[in-house]
Amino acid sequence: MGDFYEEFGSNLRAARKRAGLTQRELADRINLTRTSVTNIERGSQRIALHQLFDLAAAVGDKPVDLLPALQPNLRDLLSDQDLNEMSGGEQEREFVASILRKSPGLRAQRDRDER
Repeated sequence: MGDFYEEFGSNLRAARKRAGLTQRELADRINLTRTSVTNIERGSQRIALHQLFDLAAAVGDKPVDLLPALQPNLRDLLSDQDLNEMSGGEQEREFVASILRKSPGLRAQRDRDER
């Protein structure tokens, strides 16, 4: 889980800089200390769900834009049989993969069903 928070922090830092804010200015906007912002950006401090929305609003982004990108390989998401049965080609494969990337519960269920 550490990598998740490190990537989130990196995304937040980039968004803060794009917004032209210092850590102190961001902290003041969301009622945190500058040290907390520093720790969040380093990935060493977890945040509450409502803070995700506060942080995103403060830097002018959507909450989803701050979340780490989950880009597993398409072959990790779909079996060879699934890939071969798709008639729509690469566009259909990428659409299905995008849904699976956003739905880890679907992947877990498929993995259980295959056992």
